[in-house]
Amino acid sequence: MLAQLELKNDIVVINIQGRLLIEKTQEFKALCGKYFKNKKVVINLEQVSFVGSNGVQHFLEGIEQIVNHNKHGIKVVGVKPDFKRIFDNMGLTNLHFEESNETAIAAFSKADAILAN
Repeated sequence: MLAQLELKNDIVVINIQGRLLIEKTQEFKALCGKYFKNKKVVINLEQVSFVGSNGVQHFLEGIEQIVNHNKHGIKVVGVKPDFKRIFDNMGLTNLHFEESNETAIAAFSKADAILAN
């Protein structure tokens, strides 16, 4: 698993690639809890290989940490059916699916404009 971070104004875009192996997903979970709480976050999963292992559990727990401590909600891009089913079963109400990084960033901007009025 490789996670590349981009900063687009006040939005953190996390582009994830590869297989979700436990060694890397434990580190991802720790970083989520430390750095991404209460940030505007886009997680792009287009290049992720689904792996039914403990790695997936830590990865999902990391995402759950962000969602549960985030007033902005998070946007997830490129969700494959296996992940979509898991996310739906987790009941995370502050997680939203978008088509691309651009539409996810635009959704945050739209929400900010609505709150400003």
